[in-house]
Amino acid sequence: MHYTSVSNLPIHIINFSDPSEKARHDRMVELVEQMLSLHQKLAEAKADHEETSLKRQIDATDSQIDRLSYDLYQLTEEEIGIVENEQQFFRNETKISYRLLAVENNKEKA
Repeated sequence: MHYTSVSNLPIHIINFSDPSEKARHDRMVELVEQMLSLHQKLAEAKADHEETSLKRQIDATDSQIDRLSYDLYQLTEEEIGIVENEQQFFRNETKISYRLLAVENNKEKA
């Protein structure tokens, strides 16, 4: 397994004395709590339409978290594009991995 140090990553230290930074922190906490709640509801969802609605809410919340993070690190539109392209690549890779795993599991059951 390969390990990487995170000591060189830029970590924003929140200045809680600054009202705008505190507000941004509070909004991020609110969005993360909302995301956790949505994922719990998704795990408990029984109907397809409920799952679809929750997945849309999760995607919207995820986008809000991303935008808040981009603002925090003052990313340019070009940098945002790079980040979002990388995210899409990894989402696609994850979907492919899950599909391959499902195929393998079905073969084992047969």
